[in-house]
Formats: sequence, structure tokens, C-alpha cells
Amino acid sequence: MGFGIKRVSLIGSVLLAAAVIVAGIVKERPAHAAAYAFTAVEDAYTKNGKGEDKKELKVQETQQEQIGYLKFTVSGVNEAVASAKLQLTATGKGTPRLRVYAGQSNAWSESSLSGTNAPAAGTLLGSYDAPIAKNETIAIDLNGYVTGNGTYTLIVKGANGKEDGSFDSSESSSGKPQLVLASAATDVTPPAAVADLAASGAAAGSLQLTWTAPGDDGTIGTAASYDVRYSQSPITAANWASATPASGEPAPAAAGTVQTMTLSGLDVTRTYYVALKTIDDSGNVSALSNVAGGSTTGAVVCDHTIPMTGNIIYYGVPGVNVTGIVYMDVQPGQIVCLQSGTQTNLSLRDFHGTPEAPITVINYDGVVNLTSTDKDYGLKLSTSNNVRITGSGDPDEMYGIRISAKKSGATGVNAKDYSTEYELDHIEVYDNASVGFLLKTDTTCDLTANRGHFTQYNTSVHDNYVHNVGNEGFYIGSSFYNNGETKTCNNVSTVLWPHPIEGLQVYNNIVDKTTWDGIQVGAATKDVSIHDNIVTNFSTLNVQFQSSGISLNPGTTGLLYNNYVKDGFGHGIMNLGRGDNDIFNNVVVNASGSGIFSDDRRNEADPVFDHAGVRIMNNTIVNPGSHGMWMWNLQTYGNTFYNNIVIQPNAGTTMPDNTTREFVKLQKGGIDWTEANNFYSTGTTGIGFVDAASGDYRLQGGSPAIDAGRDLSAAGVTFDLAGTERPQGEAFDIGAYEYVSP
Repeated sequence: MGFGIKRVSLIGSVLLAAAVIVAGIVKERPAHAAAYAFTAVEDAYTKNGKGEDKKELKVQETQQEQIGYLKFTVSGVNEAVASAKLQLTATGKGTPRLRVYAGQSNAWSESSLSGTNAPAAGTLLGSYDAPIAKNETIAIDLNGYVTGNGTYTLIVKGANGKEDGSFDSSESSSGKPQLVLASAATDVTPPAAVADLAASGAAAGSLQLTWTAPGDDGTIGTAASYDVRYSQSPITAANWASATPASGEPAPAAAGTVQTMTLSGLDVTRTYYVALKTIDDSGNVSALSNVAGGSTTGAVVCDHTIPMTGNIIYYGVPGVNVTGIVYMDVQPGQIVCLQSGTQTNLSLRDFHGTPEAPITVINYDGVVNLTSTDKDYGLKLSTSNNVRITGSGDPDEMYGIRISAKKSGATGVNAKDYSTEYELDHIEVYDNASVGFLLKTDTTCDLTANRGHFTQYNTSVHDNYVHNVGNEGFYIGSSFYNNGETKTCNNVSTVLWPHPIEGLQVYNNIVDKTTWDGIQVGAATKDVSIHDNIVTNFSTLNVQFQSSGISLNPGTTGLLYNNYVKDGFGHGIMNLGRGDNDIFNNVVVNASGSGIFSDDRRNEADPVFDHAGVRIMNNTIVNPGSHGMWMWNLQTYGNTFYNNIVIQPNAGTTMPDNTTREFVKLQKGGIDWTEANNFYSTGTTGIGFVDAASGDYRLQGGSPAIDAGRDLSAAGVTFDLAGTERPQGEAFDIGAYEYVSP
């Protein structure tokens, strides 16, 4: 369905991908020397001396001393063991600085583990000090401890104060701890890179791909899998992680075989770029293939058509039409065409696709104009799932659906009433009375729409244009995740808890001239990515608590990167999320408040609150009205501020509240905070921007920011705002842009 761009980690994810699993042993094909992976047969951790046998293993040095214990049984190994590694998959991000020790006894059980009967730690075997990303799989060398068949206990501790680490346990559905063994002759040769990938138009909205299969070892043998990705911009090694993963790749054939694949679900009459990597059964990954470009073909083929007649509710399910209601009986995978022209509004209800075959609603012969004056919406989607609404049907129009809802309080696009797994793109909302896009389901007294009963999944909002609107440009998810919202239910004042969002992509949107926040996201608790958006002239009414360029509201986690925020009232970026936030490669200019503001909005009963840190990296902040960075977080640990440029011309001057403007302001004592490799200045001349007066904040040659940063590749910062690979020189550069030598 094309749910947007994700940063993905292949580390360990394809380890022994094509192996055969028998009785807990994973063994690669006989053509190579043996490699084995054993899942832990017992694992648990102690917390302040109390045993915990859960779906997570946790470690922490201080505050709540947490120690992990794992037991592995090795059998069927007939070769000499050349290496042994403990493989763990993180469920949260941080830098716990792991230490792995040999357990001095195997006489323990996960069901009865406690501080008094836990085995003692013996020899230090290995360590891992780098930052760990969420869902990243790490491997720790055990340095000769495992020599062959037998039972082994490993003890994992943290060595970084109160910063904790959490990892999948053997009770998890995936990412289980593994002991990975290899012989001296284990396969380390990756497949050759595909050099003849080609793409050509097939049916409308699809491309036909062809290439010659490489081998397992270079050009010999048969590989294990392909990773195909596509984008509307040329793909490079630097932006590979940001390209959209395809689905349905064929299994590799023998080396030299011509293979084909159909890439479907694309916009019609658009140019796409496609590349692939090949993975072998030992997890070796090829270099990037050649990049193939191709254009999708012809006009949209309509299965159903909605004419330009307003004030009708269209149902996707079968039924008997009555006045004002039309039942369409739309099947998964079908295309519903919107006839071009002008009407007052559009209401879609009960459209149900599948993840494999979403329903597409698209303009098909020009622009669809929805100019509502009497309804509280321009376009409404209710009780629907696996639906894409797109204005990409006319190649001559970037935004083929244009909406202006002028009734007081009216929303441009409103997806509500249990709608989930939807995609909204190439839509323009302008001169709108209230919110541009309002995407959430309100709480209900019967609890069916509330936390624990309903979750909004896989929402993608991209390539839209919102301008001149009242209130927020985008209002996604509830703002009341932390404390709930109070409603009267059966004459009783009741606190109701809003639903979470899991899987949210917000990218390539343009937002200009909003009276409140530009982009506001709340209750987005998992797999969140907000990137490559442009937000300008935000919060023009300067309303207190409604003023920011991009606002991460309570409950929200994830990635906020490669955004450009300029000219507005309030903070440029305001983070009120739950922690575990990565904020990087953003440019923030002329915010009347701080460039970036962060504070705790926590609830210890929140099932996902885990004190994970806020990591602020490689941002460029210019001319904020108050502080460059304003930090309040007391309940998130491992907060970092690395490789940032802060230009504050008024640093040291007094603000109206009699406080002093600072480059970085820590509001309270006791904040867990590390600050390094930043550049602070009161003017732009010393940093060497290309043309700050014209808004070009790239670096010139000779800038002191070049090669002055710390390596943040382990934290996922492997590219810059322009998609350029980091680093380009001897080390990382500071700021949102990496200098590229001409």
C-alpha cells in the first residue's frame, strides 16, 4: 500500500535467513562450513533482587539494579568453534553499555530466579558500548568462552548509571536471544551486485522489473533473498534507507538466471527509480545494484465512479440505495474514481480493503474540487480500513484533490470513527475554516474506541499541501494520551483514554500559514516517522499552547528528521512525547520561542512509558526568539545533544520574563543530559553557511563544522537533510548538512 518511508536496520535481521530450523538449532546449508544459532532455553532478569520472567530482558546499573541471565544448550556441533557471539534485539533505544560475564553455575531456572539464588558472575567475556537503536540486533563477541557442545550461562549487566537497556526475551514472538557459533570457514563472501536491473511500464500504476540473478558467493551459487526498493527520486547508497521497501520479491534463482517482478500500487504516469540488494543465507548483503528508472503507464482503470454530486454518503459495502445514500459494493483491490469537477463535499464510509489489496480512491480526468460551505468537513472517511485516497490521477496536477471547507469549525480532511490503515496523498487543503487534516477517532463512553480496545494502525500522510487554514495544518492522534479526557457518560463525569497510533508516516508535506501548530502528532506510540516536511509561517495567531511548527504531543515516540521549519510563533519543534525520540537533521529558523523545546509528559501507568531518552542530533537552529535548545525532561534518561549548530544572535540578553536567552537551557537540576560536539555562535559569519541571508544553510569549504562532529551512525544518522551520506570527510560534520567537496 506504500505506507511511506521507514528507516530500517538490516543488522542481524537476515542472519541465517534461509537456514533450516530444527529443535531450536539453525544450521546453514552444507555448501559452507557450519554456522549455528541457539535460542536461549532459560532467560530472565532480576530487578532490585526480584526475579522477572517476561517478554523483555532488562539491564540497568543503578537506580533499579537490573541484571539479565541467559542459559543456552549447545548440541550437534561437530566442528571446532571459531567464534561465539551473543545476539540480542533491542526493544528500546539507549546506551546501557553492556557487559557480558560467564555464569559460574547453570543450576538456576527462569521461573524461580531471584537475587539470592542467581548464579554469580565470573569472567568478563565481552562488552558493547555503542548507542543501540530500537529494533536493532547487536552481537557481542564472547571471546573463546564457548568451545563446543554443552550448557552455558551468560550474565548481562549495564555499566552506564541509570540508563537502562531492554531486549526481546525467549518469550517474545521475534528477536529471541541467540548464541551464534561459527567455524573458521564460515561464509563471508556477499553476493555480487546486480548490474542489469531494468524497469518498464506494465499495467496502469505498475512497473515490470527484470534482472539477472547473482550468486550466493559473488556470481556462484544461489542467494537467499532480495530487498527491492523504489522512490520518486534517484536512489543512492546514502538514501537507500529512505526508499520505500517493495513486497513480493521472488526467491533468487541460480546465478545467471533472468528474473522478473511486477512492482504495483504506484501512481499512474509517474517516474520511479528502483534498486535492489541481494542477501545470502549467512546474512551477507551485496552492494547496491544499478538504479533503474521507469514510468508507470496510462490512465486510471475505474472499477467504480463517484460523480460530482454533493451531500451523498457513499458506502463501500453492498446495500439498497436510498435518498442521500449510495451503496457501492467495492471489493479489495478495486479502484474508485472521482469524477473531476466541483462539488460541496465527499463522505466515504465502510470501505474495507486488505493489506495485500487496498482500495484506491483517485481522481481520474482532472482536478476534484470540494468546496463545502454547509458541512463540518470537505472529505470524510469513516469506519474504513486499508484505503488509499490520492490526488495523483492526473499527471499534470500535483494535487488532484483540492478542498476548502468554509463552515465555522469545518475540517478539510477528517478520517474518524475507527478508520485505520489508510493513506492520504496529493491533496491540497486551502482557505479552510479549521484543521486541514484531522486524523483520529474520538473516545466513546462504551469504550470501543478507547485505549485497550482500538488501535489506529499504519497511517501514511504524504505529499500534501495545506495552507491558509484555521487551527492546525495536521492534527493526528489525540492530545490527551497522558491524562485522558473527561466526558459525561450516563450522567457521570468519566475519564476516557484515547487510542494509540502504531505505524505512522508523515512526510513530504508542505504546510504554510496556519493559525495554530503546523503539524501536531499525539498518542503515536510505535513506529513513527515524521520527515521531509516543510512548515512555514506557523501559529500566526500566537495562541498560548497552540503555537509550534511541529509538535510531538503526549505518548508520541519515534523519528523526527529532515524537516525544514521557518518563521512562526512559539517553538520551532516542541517535543512533549514519552521519550525514545530521535530528532535530527532538522533546520529551524526564526521561531519566536526556542528552536527545540522538550519536556516530560509522562504517566507511569502508560504501558509504553520506559524512561527512554530524547536524542537531538545534527540540527541547525538559527535566530530563535528565546533559547536554542530548551530542555525540561527529568523522567527520560540518556538524553543527548550532539553535533548541533545553534546561532542565537541575542544570547545573553534578557527576555520579557527576566530570564536570559541561552544557546542551551536546562530548566531544572537533575536532567540526565550529555552535550558535545556542538557549535554555538551569536552570528552566522563564523560558521560558513553558503548563504544564510537567502536561507541556504549548507556548509562552505573551510567551515569549522566540517569533520567536527562525533560519529552517530550507530544512532541511525547516516545521511543529512539533502540525503547525502555521512560522513563525507574524515568525520561527521556538525549541523543538518554534510559538506560535499565540489
